[in-house]
Amino acid sequence: MAKPDVFLGVLVGRRNANRRPYHEQTTFFRRLINEGKDIGVSVFIFAPYQVHWKRRKIRGWTWTGSRWVQKVYPFPHAVYDRVSPRMISDWRGIVAARRLFAKKRIPLFNTRIGSKWKLHKAFAKNPVLADALPHTRILTTATLAAMIRQYGEVYIKPASGGQGKGVSWVKKVKGGYIYRKNGLRGRRSGKVQSIAAVRSICRVPGRVMLVQQAIHILPYQNRVFDVRALVQRREDGQWALTGMVARLGAKHRKVSNIHAGGRAVPLDAILVESGASPDQVEAVKERIRAIALAAAETVAQTARHVGELGIDVAIDTDYRCWLIEANSRTGRISFHRAGLVEEAKLADQGPAAYARFLAGKGLSPASARGHTMT
Repeated sequence: MAKPDVFLGVLVGRRNANRRPYHEQTTFFRRLINEGKDIGVSVFIFAPYQVHWKRRKIRGWTWTGSRWVQKVYPFPHAVYDRVSPRMISDWRGIVAARRLFAKKRIPLFNTRIGSKWKLHKAFAKNPVLADALPHTRILTTATLAAMIRQYGEVYIKPASGGQGKGVSWVKKVKGGYIYRKNGLRGRRSGKVQSIAAVRSICRVPGRVMLVQQAIHILPYQNRVFDVRALVQRREDGQWALTGMVARLGAKHRKVSNIHAGGRAVPLDAILVESGASPDQVEAVKERIRAIALAAAETVAQTARHVGELGIDVAIDTDYRCWLIEANSRTGRISFHRAGLVEEAKLADQGPAAYARFLAGKGLSPASARGHTMT
């Protein structure tokens, strides 16, 4: 185990005094702290009120292997932004902390990458990605009607947000339209007669909404699935594909997100069972890799200090790959649940490895190619 010479602070909104002080992120934070130790990075978790700006000290929390303990740390070499809406208690404090870290030239990564619409327009300019993008438009009654007319079924989703929340599926049927909505406060489904009713039901108040063509996804056990490709910057600062995993939707659901009841499965297993030949399997995986890396490079041009991204890709019945969206919240739990041990370890270690690069203590690109993380 390397002696720590880099500090990585993880910014959160609030800590609870229970067994899961950081909600669903608690287990990941434990793993990140442990993996950081292996490469000489001391990781601690903190909220804005724990920062002493004049003394340049932070009273943060770390995991010992058996319990959480609080210690005083120097200002970190980098800050990993993991603020979650479930944990926010002082939004003004969060905004001020982000601004002050930037003022003090402490890199803060994965804060925000822009709306899905902004990214869609940026992706459309990339020649690697242009033909992998589903037709997408800002939601209005007119655009919804046109898209339904053209494709028969569509998805409606917020331009910002994640975890499948607020996403709806709509299909034209005899006598109207059927829909399934994964709402912010639960699920609902039904049938309505007009486009106006569809829009009213499926929109999220106060949010810009998108309407996107539905891809005819390769069938697997009569469930929808997509692929989460995780790309990360490691000690050399270069983008690399950590791994890819299929996320299988729950029965009778139109979204595949793990938070919406889905489960994770190795991608090879799904492709082979679907009848894909070995050459087709490799071609699909290579195309996903190209899409994921091109998407990451594009995002990096529009957002400062992005250390990792979860790239969602759909595969249709012709084995064509479609870029659905990019997420700064990476969904690494899928690799653990699919039993992909090596990829899961790299996924957990990634933010600490990137912190070494930001601290100026990383590897050169040439040496990184021959370096294996342990």
